[in-house]
Amino acid sequence: MDLVDLNRKNMKGDLLVYQRQKSKVTATVALTAELRSVIDRTPDIAPAFILTSRGKPYTPESLGNLFGDAARAAGMNARLHGLRKAFCIYWSETGATTHQIAAMAGHMSLSEVERYTRAADRERIVKPLVGVA
Repeated sequence: MDLVDLNRKNMKGDLLVYQRQKSKVTATVALTAELRSVIDRTPDIAPAFILTSRGKPYTPESLGNLFGDAARAAGMNARLHGLRKAFCIYWSETGATTHQIAAMAGHMSLSEVERYTRAADRERIVKPLVGVA
């Protein structure tokens, strides 16, 4: 899981750049003001952005378990991988193209992105027609 290893070394100007462990594809994510604000609250000396209460990076398994436990406590049936889908949908809803989302998510094919963003794309395509005719 790529999330546990992300740190300031992955920041390249206004981008967060990392190699996906599973596919070895490089992902390049725009550092939005909101994301930069979250990162700015992480100590500069931290070995990763997401740390345990002891200040150590999570293992992929422990972060997945933590997320699952928190989701269940909130009454949701969700896995950490769902954040990947949410990431793609978010960027689709903001108007990012399938190619842009694929570059940020590190997907190997556009069909992977399209599977996640199909509903958001339909709404974005139809919205300009509201009030026409």
